Amino acid sequence: MKKPKKNSITVHPIESEAKPWLEWLTAEGRSPLTVKDYRYVVGWFARFLKERGGPRRSRDVRTEDLVAWQQKLLREKYSPITVGCYVHPLLGLFGWLEKRGEIFLNPFHALEMPDAPRRLMPVPSEAQMLRLVNSVNGSSPTELRDRAILEVAYSCGFRCRELVSLDLETVNLGEGLVQVVGKGGSERKGILTQAAIRALQRYLDHGRPKLCDPDRETNALWLGNYYGRRIGAAGLRGIVKEHAKSVGLDIVPHAIRRAFATHLLRNGATPIQLRRLLGHISYRSLKHYLRYAPEELFETHRRSCLGQ
Repeated sequence: MKKPKKNSITVHPIESEAKPWLEWLTAEGRSPLTVKDYRYVVGWFARFLKERGGPRRSRDVRTEDLVAWQQKLLREKYSPITVGCYVHPLLGLFGWLEKRGEIFLNPFHALEMPDAPRRLMPVPSEAQMLRLVNSVNGSSPTELRDRAILEVAYSCGFRCRELVSLDLETVNLGEGLVQVVGKGGSERKGILTQAAIRALQRYLDHGRPKLCDPDRETNALWLGNYYGRRIGAAGLRGIVKEHAKSVGLDIVPHAIRRAFATHLLRNGATPIQLRRLLGHISYRSLKHYLRYAPEELFETHRRSCLGQ
């Protein structure tokens, strides 16, 4: 999420009023990153109200203030989708305050949201994924690591932060499973392909031991090139983009997750199965992936012979 610089560190009353809501979100299992983003948006909105001489309390916020907030974002060339990202946390906050009886009138009830159709992000084809994975075929410790990372990412469809959080004890090569903690602290298992199992075994036997720092103990699965430290999200993105570029592709870690989901759907996976594999709590997020394979949905409809 693109974030402008803060102009002040003074805590606005609305920020103080939002603190119990943010604590409630944490207790409900929302990820720390989500809560952090929501806190930022509330703070930015509060500073916006202060700059325009607007209300200081949530109970005094009106629909006109929210419209002005939207217009400010649009004037600054934010897309309708991004504007929605900056409005959504406030929608949650005011809905929560309304349920608790802390505001009499929810200003969102009369707010019209800008039309923001969700655009389809590019999905690597199966041939492109094969090119990406096969672009790493060396035997150095980092090449063994990178090949294993790509195999596991495509095999399990993990989010970037889920992938970098893996530890040694989360991997069970005998059963071909990887335990991961997803959003909201929910646990699930990723299923390893035979290629992923082989790549992981080679990395664990011949790659990771050489990346370890003898003076530093760590149970992180993926280790960086220096000091035996865990690879972070930025490091993982760099690895994926570097190898993709080497074969003329533009692929980021989340594109591999989209490929995982789309290719499973095209090969017969059901939405119920896919939801569990992706770690989605509801089917709402799954709608995005279903739009990637319209021809398969049409074919399924045709085979059903409805009305015949």
